[in-house]
Amino acid sequence: MELSGRHAVLSNKAYTILDQYFTAHEDEVVEIEMLPPAIQPEDGICMIDGLSLGIPKKILALAFLEARRLFFQHKDDASVSTIALAASKVMLLFDTEQITAANLRKKQIVQVQQETEKTVPNESLKALLRREIDFLDSILTSPLHRQSKSPTLWYHRSWLLQYLVSNAMSLPGDHKETLLDFSRKELSAVYKSGERHPKNYYAWQYARTLVTHLVGSQESVTETQQERADFLSVFIKETVDSTKSWCCSHPSDISGWSFLLFLLRMSPSKSNGNLLADVVHIVTRLRLDNESAWIFIRTALDEPSIEKDAASLHDVLQQCEKQQDDVDADLFAKRIRQILSYLPNDSALKG
Repeated sequence: MELSGRHAVLSNKAYTILDQYFTAHEDEVVEIEMLPPAIQPEDGICMIDGLSLGIPKKILALAFLEARRLFFQHKDDASVSTIALAASKVMLLFDTEQITAANLRKKQIVQVQQETEKTVPNESLKALLRREIDFLDSILTSPLHRQSKSPTLWYHRSWLLQYLVSNAMSLPGDHKETLLDFSRKELSAVYKSGERHPKNYYAWQYARTLVTHLVGSQESVTETQQERADFLSVFIKETVDSTKSWCCSHPSDISGWSFLLFLLRMSPSKSNGNLLADVVHIVTRLRLDNESAWIFIRTALDEPSIEKDAASLHDVLQQCEKQQDDVDADLFAKRIRQILSYLPNDSALKG
C-alpha cells in the first residue's frame, strides 16, 4: 500500500518515533497502551512518560505501514538486517500474528547462537535473549487486550525456552536456584498477562510448556534421583502456591484453575493434601459463587492421583453449618456436602 503526501510523512514520523523508543528501552520492559480517540497527543503521534507509551490506534496503523515497507525491503538480506529487525517490532505490536516477522527474530537468535556457540559464557546470546524476553513482556503484559492473547507471540516465547533454559544452566552457581528464579519471572509474566486478558488460554498453555520443560531439564542438571526429587518438590510446591493465590484472586478464570489442576496432577509431593480444603475455605468465606472455582474443586476431588484431606473439608462444612442464620452459608454447606460425596468412606466423617 503506497501512501502519499501528508499520510506518508506522518507514517514515517510515527515509525521513527516508535523505533527510537524501542531502541532506547531495549533492555527494559515498557508498558504500551492504545489511546482512545478523546485523547490526542500534543505532537500528534504518541504520549511518552518514562517506561509508559500511549499511542492512538490510527497512528500505530500508519507506523505499521512504514515498518512493513522497510521489513520486506530488507528481510532477504544475506545476514539478518538490523533495519528489518527494528521494523518487526512495530509490525508485531500492531499485528501480533505477523508470522514472517516473528520468524525473522527466530532466525537472528539461531544465527547468533551458531556464530558464538564456542564462546563460554556466550554473552552475545545471553544479551539477545534477555532483550527478546523484554520485548515480548512489553507486548504480552501491557494493557493491550488483543495482543496479550497472541498465539504467535506465546509460541515464539515457547520456542525461546530451549535457549533460555540452556543459558540459565550455563551460568555459574547453583543451577537449581537459577532455574527457580527463571521460572518465577516467567510465571509472573503469565499471571500479569492473565490479568490483562481473562481466560488467556495461550498464556496458560505456555505455563504448562514451561513447567514441563523445566521438569525435563532436571535429567541433565541433577546428579542423583534425590536431588531431582528435591528440586521438583520445591519447584512444584512454589508454583502451586503462587498459582493458587492467583486463582483465588481471579476465581472466574477457568484457564488459571485448569493450570492449577495440571500442577496437582504432576506434583511429586503429598504436601498438597490440604490445598483443596484451603480453596474451599477461601471460596466459602468470601462467598464466591463462580462456577469455575467449583468445577476445579469437583474435578480435583474426582482425580485419583490428587491427594485429598477429607477431614479438613469436613471442618469447613461444619463452619458453614454453624452459620444457620445465613442463607448463603446454607447454600455453600449444600455445595460442600455435594463435593464430600466424591470422597471414599465419607460416611465415617459424617457420623
